[in-house]
Amino acid sequence: MNIVPFDFLTHLPAVLPELALTLLAVILLAADVGFIGIPPLAEDRKHLIAYIAGFGLLAIAIVPLSATPTNELMWGGMVRHDVLAQFFKVMVILAGAITCFMSASTRELGRKAEFYLIIVICTLGASLLSASSDLMMVFVALETISIPLYVLASFKRGDLRSTESGVKYFLFGSFASVIMLYGFSLLYGFSGQTNLYAIAQFLTTDAFAGNAAPVLVSLVLVVVGFGFKISAVPFHFWTPDVYEGAPTPVTAFVSVASKAASFAVLMRFFGAVFPPEVIIGSTAIKDFWVALLALAAVVSMTLGNLVALQQRNIKRLLAYSSIAQAGYTLVGVLAIQANSAAVQEQGIASVAFYMIMYTFTNLLAFAI
Repeated sequence: MNIVPFDFLTHLPAVLPELALTLLAVILLAADVGFIGIPPLAEDRKHLIAYIAGFGLLAIAIVPLSATPTNELMWGGMVRHDVLAQFFKVMVILAGAITCFMSASTRELGRKAEFYLIIVICTLGASLLSASSDLMMVFVALETISIPLYVLASFKRGDLRSTESGVKYFLFGSFASVIMLYGFSLLYGFSGQTNLYAIAQFLTTDAFAGNAAPVLVSLVLVVVGFGFKISAVPFHFWTPDVYEGAPTPVTAFVSVASKAASFAVLMRFFGAVFPPEVIIGSTAIKDFWVALLALAAVVSMTLGNLVALQQRNIKRLLAYSSIAQAGYTLVGVLAIQANSAAVQEQGIASVAFYMIMYTFTNLLAFAI
């Protein structure tokens, strides 16, 4: 896939939602400081900022729909402007808006303006991740989501469980990020490319004469990283403790926005880098990653549901439900390995539809 030559006006629609989110973050900072000097607004400025953030995100959710997707690589191949990115951007931004409205009435969160700023930054990372088509951009976007979420998980300073959840999330998340980054470095090492589609093109040509071992090793490392982000078994161990200890609106946001964006880039990664035609020697790479994800899907569905039946804490119950939902969604992801373009499109559509239902039902469950 060719990279579109840079032209600012041509490339602007691909990152317009992210620019709008950045502007909203600046507005929130200015509002928090500015309202202090206005006595009628100073006392209730935190709630005002919550509504500015919520309604601002609702307005920004329309922005991705304002431009027709071109299915081209933009900004030096860093992002791809397609329907998949457009859909998931709208969904994660709406999830951020709902989280802001939920938090406004939460005592330990509703009166802290910085909370909404962090939510907007996380939403920015999730939106960027949905369109990422380069290893560097994928990693930067993932960390833009993850680092603020580590802070949000421990936002209730006087609660030991919240502090514990933040520490666990940080430690496990950092470890998973390191493993994924090592997998990315291996991919770059033997291909000399960071763009996902350029790596796939390299693997399908005679330029790569190596054996399949380094490719499979990098694949396993990347699966470990993504498995952590989507809470798939056996990389789910952080989920129940973090869901239980984090503030409820934060748990809701982690369970939907972060997971939705991760599934978007997961489909793009495996569909782009390891399409069905990638065969190294006698090894069909798709058979290997399909087996890995299929095993993770089956175990996640089984373990998540069985352990959920034993829970007495509602947030831990929803945590194991989220693990099971990851397994269900992985089944749709597996469809992108099909040789038929129609089946691939059906798989992507099924994941998109499932994520819509999952996002709004999960947010509703936490809101109640």
